[in-house]
Amino acid sequence: MLNIKYGLLRGMRCDKSCINLKIMKINDKNIKRPVDVLDKNCPKKPCYWPRKDPGSFSQGVGYKSRSNDWICGTREISGCPINQC
Repeated sequence: MLNIKYGLLRGMRCDKSCINLKIMKINDKNIKRPVDVLDKNCPKKPCYWPRKDPGSFSQGVGYKSRSNDWICGTREISGCPINQC
């Protein structure tokens, strides 16, 4: 598994092409904000789900905001699908 900022790529088999993955920001045309994604083609993929970064949750404390950025919700929650690498 690769530990990538704001989420893991769970279940992904990484060959040499996955080692140089970098998070990038793209401008989403619908929400008119920059979104953290894995590659520039993410908005065309069915797994793309832009959402505001909810932060981290601690029991008894609630959510603590990490940032005010937009991220891909699918990558944050369950990781990028195995066929997207």
